[in-house]
Amino acid sequence: IQSFRRVEPAWKALFTILLAVPLISHLFEFLLQTAFAFLTGTHDHTDEAVVRSICVSIISALFTLFIMRRNVLIVGETESKSLFHDLLRLPALAFHFVAFIPNEISSMMRREAFLSALLSVAGFGVFAQMICWAVTKKMFWTYNNGHELTLLKYWGIDGALLLVMAVAFSSIVFNQRKIRK
Repeated sequence: IQSFRRVEPAWKALFTILLAVPLISHLFEFLLQTAFAFLTGTHDHTDEAVVRSICVSIISALFTLFIMRRNVLIVGETESKSLFHDLLRLPALAFHFVAFIPNEISSMMRREAFLSALLSVAGFGVFAQMICWAVTKKMFWTYNNGHELTLLKYWGIDGALLLVMAVAFSSIVFNQRKIRK
């Protein structure tokens, strides 16, 4: 992943890391898991284990690329710092990683790029739903299996609503910082 940290535009690095790397590594993992299941007679949950592993790998690869693009946890380059220095930066970077998408969408709205913001919210909703579905094997992840509110029974709405709340919070925080300056 470190070798992709300087690739521009960033979407090319994301595309490669999110598709090519997991495809190769998890194909190998699937073969090992299948062989193990065959030898031990534990076929029941092999596919679930691999799918969950892929989901963890996607989030892990995204976070790793995010921090490496900010010169953290890199080795053998002039920008490298000590492990202790990098570990001290990790909590703030974890917060920035979680806040990255809401902050970007909030920025789109300030620039009046409403269609881009809407498409980003919808895309995140679908992505979040896919990850949730793969990890929990539940179609919905809101209260009462997503059926408590009529609107929430539709696929992808849960993650989109969560993101809209995060964008609203991001916009409020950004405006508060702007007022203080």
